[in-house]
Amino acid sequence: MMERKWLAALLPLTMMGAVSLAANPFADVTPDDWAYQAVSELSEEGVVSGHPDGMFRGERNVTRYEMAQITARLLAKEDQLSDRDRRMTEKLAEEYGGELSSLGVRVRNLEKQQGNISWSGDYRLRFFDLLEGVADPEKDIHHRAGDMSSYEDARLRISSKAEVAPKVTVNGRMTTLMSFGETGDEDVKFDRANVCWQMGKNSAITAGRQGIRLDQAGFFWDPDAAYDGLTFETGTDSFSLQAGIGYPQSVHAMWGQYFYGGKSEMESWYARIAGRAANGSELSAFYWKDTGTMKGILAPSEGLKASMYGAGADIHLGGKWDAVGDYIVTHFNHEGFGRKNAAYRMAGLRWGREIDGVPGSKTISLSYIAADSGSYLFGVTALDETDVLDYGLMNGMDTRFWSAYAGYVLTKNTKAGLFYHFGGKASGGRQKYTPGPKDTWGFKIDIKF
Repeated sequence: MMERKWLAALLPLTMMGAVSLAANPFADVTPDDWAYQAVSELSEEGVVSGHPDGMFRGERNVTRYEMAQITARLLAKEDQLSDRDRRMTEKLAEEYGGELSSLGVRVRNLEKQQGNISWSGDYRLRFFDLLEGVADPEKDIHHRAGDMSSYEDARLRISSKAEVAPKVTVNGRMTTLMSFGETGDEDVKFDRANVCWQMGKNSAITAGRQGIRLDQAGFFWDPDAAYDGLTFETGTDSFSLQAGIGYPQSVHAMWGQYFYGGKSEMESWYARIAGRAANGSELSAFYWKDTGTMKGILAPSEGLKASMYGAGADIHLGGKWDAVGDYIVTHFNHEGFGRKNAAYRMAGLRWGREIDGVPGSKTISLSYIAADSGSYLFGVTALDETDVLDYGLMNGMDTRFWSAYAGYVLTKNTKAGLFYHFGGKASGGRQKYTPGPKDTWGFKIDIKF
């Protein structure tokens, strides 16, 4: 007797295709089983895949991660579903949003197909406070946190994916960033340009400009940042390994003139491992080695070598609550920033999740960030609404601050976010002139198409 209770919820979805007499793909599912027809048709539609040994194992309870994989396959067929089934699939997506995010799945398939090329895009409009650059020690106490002004900009990104051979895709993304106001600056660049060979179900090699993941929260390294190089990833439902060698392009764009010279000084390699539990919790660790020598205008005259290592956790506490944290240490060959080991610490509490394509899904989070001077040298934060960490690095200060965020999915393809960074403190560096960054806030709207 088949005992997977979740199968009953999927029974209506067996009508989404035109399969009437699907062949039995599993050795342990017989025509006498009550769910025989449903299992056969769901397998034919590619919604359930069973196990590598050809067994379905219907008596075993399904894990949250397996259910997320099933939900992802349903989302890929969203256009074929009835309104009722689509609503049910969206509820599944909201329930398993964390697991879907770790799988890298977009909840709503908004890509437009043309031949073997798929296109997608997003538009972001934001307003935020800006702490401008290095504090001027000649200014009086009223400017102790640097000149602060409001800033408005818009970002448009167009992504493409072309299948050029079986299991081989060429991927690109063009990003246009437009600032409003007095400057009116515009910047157009390709922050994704790579070829990916999907070697197996969970293994791939990617060459070119791509995104990588290091920390858990993205406060230190933004997965949207660009890394130029060769990477390899593999894993299972509960374990993953990623390694690569190349150049952190986004880091060079931010800090190249200050700490680095040419790209050869930024060559690096890294490795990251992660383990996932059935409830969606994840533990991870990484190591990064900069094989070059920094010789920029702010680097010591003899040059500076560095490496970093870190560990992070995203723990599901029950209900809609999660705890997330990261600890990262940047090690220097000498005390170029006043210490050889500079630590970055982040701890936060999150309620709910913003899930693309699920209107009404929402999240609220509160985090505390403590960054020693120099700890953010390789950082490219997902906190792109603020430059508090940048400001601390440029002023040679240890910085501490709180970060609050609230996000809400307004429609299938639109979400809004509001942040507030407060309680900033600083020590070291130009502390007598800059006791701490001021509070900053901002608002953004993201639209996907």
